[in-house]
Amino acid sequence: MKFELKSFQEEKRRELQNKLSAARDEFSKSGELQAIVLSSPTGSGKTITIGALLESLFEGDDDYPAQPEARVLWISDSPELNIQSRDKLLKACDTPDYDHLEVISSETFDEEFLRAGVVYFINTQLLGKDKLLTQEGGDRRRFTFWQTIANTVRDYGNDFLLVIDEAHRGMGLSARERQARTTTIQKFIKGSSEYGLPPVPLILGMSATTQRFDTVLGETQRTVRKTTISPEEVRSSGLLKDQMVVVVPAAEVNTDMTLLETAVRRWRDFENTWDEYTRKEGERHVRPVFVIQVQDGIPERNILSRTPLDEVVEVLRRELRQIKQGALVHCFDAPGDISFGGE
Repeated sequence: MKFELKSFQEEKRRELQNKLSAARDEFSKSGELQAIVLSSPTGSGKTITIGALLESLFEGDDDYPAQPEARVLWISDSPELNIQSRDKLLKACDTPDYDHLEVISSETFDEEFLRAGVVYFINTQLLGKDKLLTQEGGDRRRFTFWQTIANTVRDYGNDFLLVIDEAHRGMGLSARERQARTTTIQKFIKGSSEYGLPPVPLILGMSATTQRFDTVLGETQRTVRKTTISPEEVRSSGLLKDQMVVVVPAAEVNTDMTLLETAVRRWRDFENTWDEYTRKEGERHVRPVFVIQVQDGIPERNILSRTPLDEVVEVLRRELRQIKQGALVHCFDAPGDISFGGE
């Protein structure tokens, strides 16, 4: 971890690790479906505690070996919650790193199995009957998302962990949307003959109360193992709000580049959202433009901008993976092309 957990968080992390190990063993021996529930009050750092559990799962610790074949799907209600959870893990955990924290896009996701070592994030809004992820795609898509999950359960059931975020359930959703969300979650829990989907064997629920997750599990026959963080444990630790990570680096850090990284990721999210919307509605394709405002230059020293443009280009290259020819356009008062960061 990139910072030290509160003592109660580390204690619950170990407890969850023990229960997950027991659940895996029981499923492996008997095939009995399993559920682990972390109930914890608001402000206790549920996401951080789960992140610590996942890091110990991937890296191993003093008590358990690493699980290199582990793969995780984290499901919540909205794209914003997906991004929020991913960013919390990225700031708190050494493992998984950014390349192994994947927010699923309905436009690009097409995998036979969920990959080992990766934490995937998806929201229930992408999984309706009319959504791209759940439809046969012909030449465009080899596997529906339900087929991916079914394949993963079939071949890697004991290494596949489904994290269900009940802590933020229904926030900002209408009654109809909440019902659709519940129906979608039940497909993972109970399976669906319509989609050829078996139940996911290992489920980890995070919720404010155990009752809330009991409702989600419904009448399903699962062995349920519960871990509870009490309000008193949170108060005693001095942690009164959501975990805030404050890092004071030894070397000077250009915070503008950190903000730029976040902005590029949000821009990509907007691109994916617009693409899905225009395809669904049959509207003209929309491509959002990303405008980066930089500082003034120093003309007498022939410096175009006080902003380090090489670093700007490096951030774009790192976040976009590939910069297409002609994708970058400048508005400097300079004739012709300019070159920074190899672009």
